[in-house]
Amino acid sequence: MIYISRSPLLRGAVLGLLLLVSTCSGLFAQGSPSPPAATQQLVETIRDTLETESFAGALWGVHIVNLRTGAVLYSRNADRNFVPASNVKLATAAAALEHLGPEYRYETTMHADGPVEDGTLKGNLVVRGAGDPTLGGHRQRSDPTEVF
Repeated sequence: MIYISRSPLLRGAVLGLLLLVSTCSGLFAQGSPSPPAATQQLVETIRDTLETESFAGALWGVHIVNLRTGAVLYSRNADRNFVPASNVKLATAAAALEHLGPEYRYETTMHADGPVEDGTLKGNLVVRGAGDPTLGGHRQRSDPTEVF
């Protein structure tokens, strides 16, 4: 698994790339055919950005299509499966907020089935999760009890 640093520089570069792509894709989606020079400039800018030292070791999946003609303007690792990126998580979080409401709280309960003697539980401790997204994930590297 590749871990990408969450440094402000990296976030800024990714945001810049996303803004560039979204701006350019709007131009290409309009009524006229994609000008070859503009398409080539877009391809070069994306390629140069993804190949900078800031992204060394990162794996990208990019697929840009002209919405009017269906022509592929740029494609890189488009056939690979990726774990959803943070922008997908934003849509998921927005849907959860809309569906569950701002006052919703996830409830994780713990149950013990034995007595506590001298501060030690003599039995099992069961954690019953209810979908709390703050448990696990990147916070849990190798030790599953680390989040507690």
